[in-house]
Amino acid sequence: MEQPILISIVVSIYNEWEYLDKCIDSIVNQTYKNIEIILVDDGSTDCCGEICDKYAEQDSRIIVIHKPNGGLVSARKAGTKEATGDYIINVDGDDWIEKERIQNLVKGIEQYHADIIYMDGYVREYPDNQVMVKGNLRRGFYTKQQVQEEILMKLASTNHFYEKNIEMFMWLWAFKRELIKEKQPLIDERISMGEDLACVCECLASTNSVSVIEGGSYHYTQGRVEAISYSNNLSSIRLEALWNQLKQFCKKEYVSPSVYQMMVVIMNQAVAITDFSLFFKKNCEYLYPYSKVKKNSNLVIYGAGKFGYKIMLALSDNDQYHVAAWVDKSNKRVTMEQYTISQVEILNQLDYDYIVVAILNYNVALGAVKELQKMGISEDKIAVMDADVISEDFLIFDEIKS
Repeated sequence: MEQPILISIVVSIYNEWEYLDKCIDSIVNQTYKNIEIILVDDGSTDCCGEICDKYAEQDSRIIVIHKPNGGLVSARKAGTKEATGDYIINVDGDDWIEKERIQNLVKGIEQYHADIIYMDGYVREYPDNQVMVKGNLRRGFYTKQQVQEEILMKLASTNHFYEKNIEMFMWLWAFKRELIKEKQPLIDERISMGEDLACVCECLASTNSVSVIEGGSYHYTQGRVEAISYSNNLSSIRLEALWNQLKQFCKKEYVSPSVYQMMVVIMNQAVAITDFSLFFKKNCEYLYPYSKVKKNSNLVIYGAGKFGYKIMLALSDNDQYHVAAWVDKSNKRVTMEQYTISQVEILNQLDYDYIVVAILNYNVALGAVKELQKMGISEDKIAVMDADVISEDFLIFDEIKS
């Protein structure tokens, strides 16, 4: 009699005790029972380690790894090394999954027998609402050639700054054990932004098949304040590590110029969301990549999510632009001591040159533009990121230029 498929679930955990019970409960209570749960306590300084041990005492399927803090890549490597399942998936310690997620995954495995399964769709959990996010890939089976032509080509859009057809979060993908055990160790542990992309790219380039199935049962906690903020120098080191990883991938796989340009776009995205001030090192005459926003402009920043915060942080230490206000539709977002987040309606009372739409996702940014126009604000005064100006020249890692 054929043995049932064993799924290894690697949970990376660092200082997220207030979310952890919900996360582990959601995994333990899966309708599909043949699972191996690997809890990786990555040097937590709160009570996460004790919580992990408590669950391990109650459920023999749980393995706990306690290790010194090394970051997300290091934690995933430790968990992957320990895993014995036929397929391996990831869950982050502050997220949770619906009870039939693994059952649906196994059905997809049994239907297609692919090396990689992409579970399309997930739920962003905000403090006051939920948003379903889905990609733009057809459901079904992809051969090795189709992976190269249809999936890799959709990693990022080169027409807009942040328009995605497919999400690269590791927790949306299930990998055959042999494949992920070979590729996960290749990822540089210094990478803290884009580590999912680096690993998924390595796996996609080597796989013989991918299947895309309906997901939507993963709940991603959005808006949690990061426990660690890196210095500019450390941010540069981590971003440089990612760029090196992506360049090595491109050389090794002999990717097309269009795929390489996608990697450049992705790196610009990573810089923007990690340390926006790095763009100022190129001494550009405009607020890259907002091509219409010239130096010495009077600005309103629209968007108080993590990206808006990064722009505000960069501009607060730069005397070439003046910020008149920071606005958002919701005041339940990130904050800065020296700035108050105002409601969008205040725009009619302000004098400014441009409204900088500090929203990464192109479709969401486009919706914000339409709302501003409905308020009677001229299109000339609304600035969105311009993909046409994005180039490798604005990556500040001179030592890795070829």
